[in-house]
Amino acid sequence: MPYAPQLASALESLALPWPSAPLRPAILNEAHSAPDFFDDLPSLDKWYVAQCRARGLSENHHLVYSGGQLRSRDELCETADAQKTPGMMKEGSKGDDERPKLLVCHDFQGGFNDRPDRRGYTFEYWSLADAFIYFSHRRISCPPMGWNTAASRHGVKMLGTVIFEWKEAIPELSLLLRGPHDSYSPLKPPLRYSPFYIPALIDLALSSNFSGYLINVELPLDLGFSVSGYTWYPDWLRPTSAAEKDEMQRNARRLRAWVALLRSEGQRRFREAGRGEDEWTVLWYDSVTREGKLQWQDAVTRENLSFLEVSDGIFTNYTWARPPKPKIEQPDMPGTWSMASKVPQVQNALRPADVAWVSLSIWIVFSRLGSPGSRASRAV
Repeated sequence: MPYAPQLASALESLALPWPSAPLRPAILNEAHSAPDFFDDLPSLDKWYVAQCRARGLSENHHLVYSGGQLRSRDELCETADAQKTPGMMKEGSKGDDERPKLLVCHDFQGGFNDRPDRRGYTFEYWSLADAFIYFSHRRISCPPMGWNTAASRHGVKMLGTVIFEWKEAIPELSLLLRGPHDSYSPLKPPLRYSPFYIPALIDLALSSNFSGYLINVELPLDLGFSVSGYTWYPDWLRPTSAAEKDEMQRNARRLRAWVALLRSEGQRRFREAGRGEDEWTVLWYDSVTREGKLQWQDAVTRENLSFLEVSDGIFTNYTWARPPKPKIEQPDMPGTWSMASKVPQVQNALRPADVAWVSLSIWIVFSRLGSPGSRASRAV
C-alpha cells in the first residue's frame, strides 16, 4: 500500500477517529504488521497464514521444526519432561544485581486507547522495572507500538498475554490442545497434544517486537471430553465421575507439555532471528493445578510447581490468602496473609535459576476484598 504513510499523516493532522485495532493492518499495512489483539484462535491462524503466504513459505506453516526434524501435528506429552528451565533473568541482563526484581502487569479492564497517535500508557517509572506484561481480557494481547518503544528504551522486557477465562473459553482451550484438524486425540496412551498454534504465537511476538507471553488459564480443565473426542458428561454425573477427574489430569499434562514446547520453540526461533534465545520468555500464571483444578495457590506449591518447571517463571496469584495461612499481626493490616510462607517454599522447591514473581494487586476498587489497594506500600 504505497500511500499508507500519507494516509497516516492525513489522519493525524485531521484528528479523525482511527479504525479499531483489528482493522488497522488492512488500512495501514506498512505501519502495522499485526493487530493489537485477537479474540479467538482462528483469527490468529488467519493472520499467520497470510503472513506465511506473503513470505512465500510452505503451506505446512503450522508444523514445528526442532533439531532439523519436522514434527507431526500431534506431539507426545512426554517431551515436556525433558525441558529444563534456565530462568528469566540471564547473565548480562538488567537483573544481575542482588536487588529484588520488579514485574509490572496492568489491567485497565477495557479502558484501552485505540488511537496510536496518542500516548497510550500511564506508567512513569520504566527504569525501576525489569519486565512488563501487557494484559487485557482478549484471547491474545499484543503490546502496542508505544508501549514497546517505551519499554525498549529503558531495557524492560515486554510480554503479551494468552488468556482463557471461565467456562466460555472451554471450546477455545480444547481447540488449543487438540488442534483444528483433528476431532480428537487418542484417549489411551501415549498422551498427545497439538502444537498447531505455537508457531503463530512466536511469529506474532517476532513481528510485533515483544519477548513472549504470560499464559493465564483461569478455568478448570474439565473440558468435557472434547480433547479426547468423547461427548460431555451430564452435569449430574460430573462431580463423582472418576473418568472426568482422570481427563482433567490428562488435560493438565497436555497443557504443561504445550507450555514447554512454546518455550523451547520460542527460544529456537528467537535465536534464528538473531534476537537471542534468552530474550524469549514464557510465564505461567498461578491458577490451574497439576490435577487440572482451578485453585489459586498464592504461592509456589506442589500443585503448581510442575508448570513452573517447564516455563521461565510463575506469576503467583495476588490475594496471599491460601494455604499455609500464618497469622501475621501488623498495624492497620487486617486479614490473613501467606506472604511469610512464600520464601521458604520457593527455597525448598525450586532450582536456583527458577523465578517466582510474587504479585500484589494495587487496584483500589478491590481494597475491601482482600487486596491492599491504596495501602499497597504497607503490604509490601
